[in-house]
Amino acid sequence: MELVPALASQKGGRLSHRGGQVEIFGPGRSAADPAPGDFILTHANHLASRLIRVAQRQRMHGQDRVFAHWSHCAIVVAPDGTLVEAETAGVRRSPLSKYADVEYHLVRLGPQVSATVREKAADYAKRKVGEPFGFADVARISLSLLTGLRLDFGRNEYLICSGLVAAALVRAGARFEMEPADMLPADLAKAYGVKPE
Repeated sequence: MELVPALASQKGGRLSHRGGQVEIFGPGRSAADPAPGDFILTHANHLASRLIRVAQRQRMHGQDRVFAHWSHCAIVVAPDGTLVEAETAGVRRSPLSKYADVEYHLVRLGPQVSATVREKAADYAKRKVGEPFGFADVARISLSLLTGLRLDFGRNEYLICSGLVAAALVRAGARFEMEPADMLPADLAKAYGVKPE
């Protein structure tokens, strides 16, 4: 499965693209029937989220800058909407209802992605639960963005949110232009054409 950009048409809270669709959920609305391998993109206004968006703007230029809106992502690992996400406290399971009071976009991979392939992505994410957050990766990516240099001072298996989601999708056959460990939420949004409303 290769991730391809979205088409430009948006109708009724859904954005169709060649590989699935993006559904928009605002406060008080909740996704029905998410499937393992689907993922969410969201944003917040606290300091860490603002810093993530500022850093992403260093990478995103021109029309791509709109993707820097997103500051967090998580992957669906069960039909009940259970998510796995990497937060500063580590990689953990969370209910999708955690995001009931904020806007998020659910990227549905679509019916062309089999249940078996979806489970590969979900299984990878579930195996990461309990691991520490990738603070070293945040520092490496930040320094790379600020200096323009490709820095690699010892990657580890600790993950940031977008690295976790991208790595899980790679296990299911997705291909990206960069290594999952280098990806930010904006990079996932660009890969799927997920623009803020």
